[in-house]
Amino acid sequence: MKADKNENNLNSDANLGAASEVRGMAVKDGQLLFTYRSGGLSNGIPGVKIFDMKTGNFVKEIMKDTLDFMSADGKMLGYPCNDIQVDDAGNVILFNMTTNWTTAPVALYTVDLETGALEKRFELVDPFLGVMTEGDVAGFRVDYFAIKGDITKDAILLFACSSASHVVRCDIKDGQLIKQEDDQLYKDITIQGYYPASGVDNGTGPRVVIVDDDYFYLDGFNSHATLYDKSGSIIESVGDAPEDCAATSTGNNGVAEFELGGKPFCVYSVTNNLATPPQSVKLIEMGAGPTFAGAKYYWTIPEGGLGVQSNANRVLLPRIQYEGENIVYLSVYACGSGAAAYKIEYKPEGDGVGSVANDVVAITVNGNDINFNAAADAVLYNIAGQKVAEVKDNTTMAAPAAGLYIVKAKVNGAEKVQKVVVK
Repeated sequence: MKADKNENNLNSDANLGAASEVRGMAVKDGQLLFTYRSGGLSNGIPGVKIFDMKTGNFVKEIMKDTLDFMSADGKMLGYPCNDIQVDDAGNVILFNMTTNWTTAPVALYTVDLETGALEKRFELVDPFLGVMTEGDVAGFRVDYFAIKGDITKDAILLFACSSASHVVRCDIKDGQLIKQEDDQLYKDITIQGYYPASGVDNGTGPRVVIVDDDYFYLDGFNSHATLYDKSGSIIESVGDAPEDCAATSTGNNGVAEFELGGKPFCVYSVTNNLATPPQSVKLIEMGAGPTFAGAKYYWTIPEGGLGVQSNANRVLLPRIQYEGENIVYLSVYACGSGAAAYKIEYKPEGDGVGSVANDVVAITVNGNDINFNAAADAVLYNIAGQKVAEVKDNTTMAAPAAGLYIVKAKVNGAEKVQKVVVK
């Protein structure tokens, strides 16, 4: 841990820089990758600064000229290196911020950490959001992005618009952007609500995380981590979890999912720099499905928080790196207050109830039918927790309509709870 709370703040390291200069963090191969821009200025010297994940020690920097980040019409792209992500294939991707997507495009570059070579993958202009307005906003600001898949092959891109209720989706096939249903290269997703309900828009510096083709998380300035479908409807949120899993203050944004020992986990921002403990995340084991309902609280990380330094960029990022099947490393970075890294190891305890249930009970979906691998006593609940169907000693159950459900099934004395999607 190198953080303001411990008086060894990584952001005070001469090799890293102040909070305004470092707004994105990703992990790869045991290293923390920070995007950097001198002074935090739109034309500041950009680059990537690399630190060892286990020690927090500086490794090297890859500094670029602003002329390396140019638009197709020969203009300098503003705010380069505002965010960084590592996709599922290990590609390191840099992204520039735009304060108005109508007049200033964004671009995504892959960077070779060994040579520093850049390759522009996509330049994205705004042919359809520019004609839309929300309040006094026309041409949305985008600070950060999310990716699922391989940017050089097949992937999903999401961009959460700041101070608006929009998330923009792009799809990549064979390394090229493909058209959406309306013949545009973008899909505009309007967010239908927030948790808590007092949230009115995405707010400052919202973060999105893609689960799969159907679902994504959004954590906004006035809201907590919430799961949405691709129409922008709320599926569930941390508000559905038990009280000890609750987030206590909004403001900072970050969420991640991972699996360890066959169990689903979620980690998400729970406090800002003015709360106690200042700038921390919670780690929970999701309820079977997975779902926030029935989740189990594990830790607040760091226990005393990272620190109280101002975090105007709202960055409180949990990042995951796998090491084999039974170990993950969790790194947490708060803009301005530093970082901490944790090793989490799953140690099997033999054939407990959970492993027996997973071995004995198998639940699959085919159309509207939910099927069991053997005769089961089963109950089907909608996402609001209302019972909508029940069977006794049967191998199949019919869902009343398309949607997200929770199945509770018992086969030969072994009980399993699973979240299913009926399309």
